[in-house]
Amino acid sequence: MIKQELYKIFVNKTAIIFIMVLLVNVAQLLYLENNANVWNAEDYNAVWEDIGSSDNDSVKVKARIDERVAEINVRWEAISRDDQYYAKWNNEPIYVERQLLLSVQDEVVRAVGYNDYLESIDETVKRYELLAVFSEPDIYAYRELLKMQDLYGTLSRKELTPEPSAGIRMASQADVTDILALILILYLTVTVWLKEREQSMLLLLRTTRNGRIKLAMCKLFVLVFLCLGMAFALYGSNLLVAGMMYDMGDLSRPLAAVYD
Repeated sequence: MIKQELYKIFVNKTAIIFIMVLLVNVAQLLYLENNANVWNAEDYNAVWEDIGSSDNDSVKVKARIDERVAEINVRWEAISRDDQYYAKWNNEPIYVERQLLLSVQDEVVRAVGYNDYLESIDETVKRYELLAVFSEPDIYAYRELLKMQDLYGTLSRKELTPEPSAGIRMASQADVTDILALILILYLTVTVWLKEREQSMLLLLRTTRNGRIKLAMCKLFVLVFLCLGMAFALYGSNLLVAGMMYDMGDLSRPLAAVYD
């Protein structure tokens, strides 16, 4: 029965629709990524190749990106305000390079300063508690800090190695892919469960030996199988395209090392 249900799905327009949605997903992913930043993936990878060739030494990686940012800032400050404004609005090479280096610097600082960030939360909470001697600490900022302390307090301190995050971010933060996946799930649900009703075959199938519970379980299994396959294809294509554009870095690194 499962084989027949799958056959009924793919002999009609469902397979064509699925391929079209997959192509649309890849196209929108490339379009949005190319318009999200003023720099391109090749330049981003080149910067990480330059600063990341320090034997995975976080201090050396940070020192190298800080050096490059300082150099571009000197060049940026050397031009006039009018030229800076012109470079910004016309995406001149100096502006594009500066924005790229600043973005990569943020990624590096986030990874290198992970432990300092966790410690700063504890220190800020302690300062609020000291101020509680003179005033009521039950304020919104203090309550939010307590929540953050509970949330991050269970995280272990660890030394994170800076790694490129643009590819992971591109593959995992695709809102349009989520919408396309939801549309496909709704379409597959309607196709699997209502196809016989549209063909006026439902009443006839119910009179057969396997036309009730067994048929329903079979359809449910097929729907789950199709949804899992759809999710694997959509989000797998995102990961594949992102991996072709960007250096993904060490995929076994902690999630905290991925800059959001």
